[in-house]
Amino acid sequence: MSVPSRRTILALLSTACAFANRAAQAQATADSRKGFSYEDVVERAKAVANQPFDAESSKIPAELSKLTYDSYREIRFRRDKAFWRDGGSDYRLLPFHLGFLHDKPVQVHIINHGDAIPIPFTTGLFEYGKVPVPKGLSPALGFAGFAVTTNLNDPKIQDEVISFLGASYFRLIGRGHRYGLSARSLALDVGGKQPEEFPFMRALWVEEPSRDATDLVIYALLDSPSVAGAYRYVVSPGRETSVDVTATIFPRNEIERLGIAPLTSMFQAGEGDLAQRSDFRPEIHDSDGLMMQSGSGEWIWRPIRNPKALRISSFGDKNPRGFGLMQRDRDFGSYQDLEARYEARPGYWVTPQGDWGDGRIDLIEIP
Repeated sequence: MSVPSRRTILALLSTACAFANRAAQAQATADSRKGFSYEDVVERAKAVANQPFDAESSKIPAELSKLTYDSYREIRFRRDKAFWRDGGSDYRLLPFHLGFLHDKPVQVHIINHGDAIPIPFTTGLFEYGKVPVPKGLSPALGFAGFAVTTNLNDPKIQDEVISFLGASYFRLIGRGHRYGLSARSLALDVGGKQPEEFPFMRALWVEEPSRDATDLVIYALLDSPSVAGAYRYVVSPGRETSVDVTATIFPRNEIERLGIAPLTSMFQAGEGDLAQRSDFRPEIHDSDGLMMQSGSGEWIWRPIRNPKALRISSFGDKNPRGFGLMQRDRDFGSYQDLEARYEARPGYWVTPQGDWGDGRIDLIEIP
């Protein structure tokens, strides 16, 4: 059984977080400087925000943008070329090829002993299957993102634990899970009067892990017509994989709806929907509800539905303690899909650090 199309997408937004709006004249710090850190990314984001948005630099060669869904799936990173495979660490870094919908080039760097070293693009890193190997691509082309693997489920097997691919999306899984919903670094004008804007990563930096490292540190430079931003992600794989996110956002202009810690999931059908369709599977979804713990400590559960028209449910709050999109039903019999395995899809829970002030959590159901 094939995975269903994502007919219903949900965006979980918290609009409570304040963000930086300081004037900046700082110039971008060179990648090769010693002691590369989050502060370097912040300075770069300041400089980018002080300049007009550069749409031309985010374009890729036509032969890559014309790749179809099937042809793009033919292109795979060669596992024998994985970065850190000979360094003794349990982690491996595998960049994604540009093409198809993934048309925003990302410069990927490895931080080694404080030096940020860019990874040059070469077709030798990839297997192209039935797709002709492209010619004449620049080493500075960049990538679409990357995946990180580690011994998540078995000491002898490398499994993906987190990936960055497309816009500001990233996905992570814990032990025994399969990929499902996605997290986003930032959401702009979702469900508002203005068309939604999709910020994207211009650059990613990954600290090369030591032999005994348990956590992985990733930095990102985000850009869009309305904002630039610096991000730091500390990834801790395990039974429940966690990511500690630090962000500094610099707006270029006013933003109607700023979404902090947004989540995007799929819901096609749930309990009670079987009589309305021909699909034999009782339920089809990556998440079945929105869970929240308010600033006062109250727990709230809102089941997800597949509406016929756009529906926005807002929950005003002050200093929320947590929120997330969850997959509570773990019974295979509820889904009966041997390929998709919806019962193994993870839930994502966001725990705000510090006081986020007044705002709201929006559940946006898009048919």
